[in-house]
Amino acid sequence: MKIENDNNLDDLMLGNVGEDVKESDEHFAARVAAAQAKLAQIKKDESGTRDFDMKLAKIIPHLDPHTLNLVVFLINHEVPSLTILAMISLASNEAGKICYAEFHKSMTDLADFSPSRLGEKTKEKASLWWSFIFAADGASHDIKLSQLRHDDSFVEFVSLSFSQMLQRFLAQEKEEGFDKAQLEKILGYYEKVMFEEKGKE
Repeated sequence: MKIENDNNLDDLMLGNVGEDVKESDEHFAARVAAAQAKLAQIKKDESGTRDFDMKLAKIIPHLDPHTLNLVVFLINHEVPSLTILAMISLASNEAGKICYAEFHKSMTDLADFSPSRLGEKTKEKASLWWSFIFAADGASHDIKLSQLRHDDSFVEFVSLSFSQMLQRFLAQEKEEGFDKAQLEKILGYYEKVMFEEKGKE
């Protein structure tokens, strides 16, 4: 399939996939190809890395449509590939493995989801998810997520995507009996920290 221009790429990648809408295999494959092509076009912050652009490109075909939408959105905002891998690590085991290999020796204070009363396994994965995000963003030498804090559409889309990703994860893990209010409070807190300008009071 020939991609004519960037507008076609964007149209293909973003598609129109809601939470309960299924798309055809052909259209999904086209969106995957477009996302990979877009990723190849953008020079990203990958200094001193281990080919994270390539690792992300390999994962893209295996993402669910909702996570793919988030990845496309982040690529379009030139978020570094390692940061993207961290942001989708809750939904992609492969992304989680890459982030774990990169950061497990350097992470000390992990994100705390204890007040949510999630099961041990689920709590650990949610904790690693946010710990990876902070580690990857901290390692970036170019675009930091805090630089995008004034872009309301970016903040809103990421916040919504994270909330939906977490909901799907909890449903997949068949989590019940957790404290929903506390979980939402924790998520809101970490999102606020993620977008805070670093080095400021």
